[in-house]
Amino acid sequence: MKNKKVISVIIVNALFTGILLLGSSSLLAADLKAGEATYKKKCVMCHGEKGQGGNALKLNDPRVLGKTDKEIRKLISEGGKGMPGYQTSLKPAEMDSLMAYLRSWGVK
Repeated sequence: MKNKKVISVIIVNALFTGILLLGSSSLLAADLKAGEATYKKKCVMCHGEKGQGGNALKLNDPRVLGKTDKEIRKLISEGGKGMPGYQTSLKPAEMDSLMAYLRSWGVK
């Protein structure tokens, strides 16, 4: 009897964890889509389609992608070296999704 309760608890926990993981992956997908839209609207003209640089900093560089979220957020907010700051034109959620999109390129 006790074993059945333990097994039931394990099954319920596994199902609950699975539901949470599925939900978080769809949220991540939404964040990436929103981040991509923000990138195309605000960044692509200087940083290139996939962050390859050109007129501005190469964003898909490990030295950039290796920075902390705090450092990247500061750069997006305050700008620097010719880049304007976006603290007044991007909401915090837009900055978060933009960072998620940049991070999706991975450090290569």
